[in-house]
Amino acid sequence: MCRDAFLDYWINGNMLTLDIATQIFTILKQPDLKYLTQENFKPVLRELLAAHPGLEFLQSTPEFQERY
Repeated sequence: MCRDAFLDYWINGNMLTLDIATQIFTILKQPDLKYLTQENFKPVLRELLAAHPGLEFLQSTPEFQERY
């Protein structure tokens, strides 16, 4: 996502007026839904597995990553 698209989303979506929990909910959910699904968390968990130093050992186990 480019900077301009992010700023447009953040400003025009009134994200500055929302509390942090609502910001996170709004960012994670699908635009047409009013709830979160397991699929909404997959990008966050993938990034956590890729970036967290304590979870490096899991990078060599894609079957674990996909399952859990």
